[in-house]
Amino acid sequence: MPALLSSSTIRALGAALLITIGAVGLSAWTPSSAPASSDHAAPAVAPGPVPEYAENGMVVSAKRTASEAGVAMLEKGGNAVDAAVATGFALAVVHPWAGNIGGGGFMVIRMPDGSVTTIDHREDAPSGATQDVYLDADSNAVRERSRRGYLASGVPGTVAGLLKALDEHGTLDRETVMAPAIRLAREGFPLPHSLAQDLNADYQYFAEFPVTKKYFTKGDSTKKYRAGERFVQEDLAETLEDEMDFDTVAITLRESYSASKNGWSAMLYDDEDCTPPRRSDRYEIDLVDRVGGGDSFAGGLIYGLLEKENTKDALEFAVAASCLKQTIPGDQNLATVEEVESLAEGPGSGR
Repeated sequence: MPALLSSSTIRALGAALLITIGAVGLSAWTPSSAPASSDHAAPAVAPGPVPEYAENGMVVSAKRTASEAGVAMLEKGGNAVDAAVATGFALAVVHPWAGNIGGGGFMVIRMPDGSVTTIDHREDAPSGATQDVYLDADSNAVRERSRRGYLASGVPGTVAGLLKALDEHGTLDRETVMAPAIRLAREGFPLPHSLAQDLNADYQYFAEFPVTKKYFTKGDSTKKYRAGERFVQEDLAETLEDEMDFDTVAITLRESYSASKNGWSAMLYDDEDCTPPRRSDRYEIDLVDRVGGGDSFAGGLIYGLLEKENTKDALEFAVAASCLKQTIPGDQNLATVEEVESLAEGPGSGR
């Protein structure tokens, strides 16, 4: 069971009060007692999530094991950023579908003085990519190219973003913060039923590439993963250990280890070529209701409200930004205001 945090531990947090990474809030599982049940039995319903309560602090993520890594940092006297980064790296081990180091995300940090900063560490397109890389000879989008194989790969930003946050706002060293993730990878963790099922169900996709077949299958479609068996990732542990000295890691799925046999030839970069995590200023905007149209729509709307003369133009800009992302393959971070405005002024075809 995770340990309950003491008041002295919370007083020692010192850095951030609220952190959000990507689509997963990284704030904790801590033990507590739920409210007493009513004397009258409720009608039978499907079981739902059990509420968790804590007096002093919480770390919350998609996986309890990863959240416990964050709690461990707080117990060592670390702050909320230390906890978030430890949780993020632990998710790379126990939540490979969405928590891996080959991706990217966003982090919003609120300091004790009320100031807020944002770190944007989403993936970047490889420098060799062009605007027609996902188009066929007739300039039609070939969507499968952006979803599987070497053309679907980007330069990850997760490691750079997490370590930037740790170095600038954390209090613990990299070795301490990454230790739980490395231990989980090296010693393994019990496979949840859902993850075991997913690994088995996607065997045909993993088997297409030697690397994914090695790490996410047992080598034969008849050999199934079972819930509760220990899932060990020794190579991932070594990669995480290496990351203590490197801010940027490139991960791609390749059919061969020979660069000459792959479409990008190689993903090459140095410190000058690799885009660092980006900071954003904080803007305060009053909204009537939450925006549910996705990140491209929301980002376009925020820009429109800041720059356009009226809300109608702001909304049109937001819709165009969303259409650009959904219909024109490429790295949305490289889209220009002029491209979005041109799309907004077009015939409404989405191209």
